[in-house]
Amino acid sequence: MNRCGFGLLAMLGVCCFLGLCLCTSLFYYHQLVDGTSITYTTSKKTVKSSTYRMKNDYSDVATTYVSLKEYHNLELRLKEGAKKYVEETSIDGENNIIISLSTLQSKKIIALLYDSNGYQCNGYVIYNPNNKQYVPYLRCGTYRSADYVNRLE
Repeated sequence: MNRCGFGLLAMLGVCCFLGLCLCTSLFYYHQLVDGTSITYTTSKKTVKSSTYRMKNDYSDVATTYVSLKEYHNLELRLKEGAKKYVEETSIDGENNIIISLSTLQSKKIIALLYDSNGYQCNGYVIYNPNNKQYVPYLRCGTYRSADYVNRLE
C-alpha cells in the first residue's frame, strides 16, 4: 500500500506550532496596544522602542522626548490636588479612596493637565487614610505610571 501526504501526527504538530506562534504574537500585540513602548531621542533621531517596559525601568533611555521629570512633576501636581481635596472633604473609614483627576477638576482644585507634546493627561490618586499616604497614577499619550489601571480613572 502506497501512502501519500501527511499523517495525523504531522498535522497535530503543525497546528501546535501555529498555536504557539499565535499566542506569542498576541502577547506582543497586547504590549504594543497598551502603549507601553517608550519614545526617546538619541543623536537627533527619533527611535521607538518596541520592548515592553518593566516597572519604572528607564535605565536604557538616553534623552527622552518628553522628560520623565515632567511626568513626575505632573504626578506631583495630581498628588497635591488630592491632598487639598482630602483637606476640604471629610473622609471617614479605613479603606483606600480613589480620587480621580476628573473629580479634582469638577471641584475646581486642579485644571486640565497636558504634557509638552500637547497630550491631555488623565489619572487618579489612591489615598490611604490609615497612614495618610497618597500614590498618584498618570496617563499622558504613551506614558503610563507603573501599575496604572484604566477603569480607576
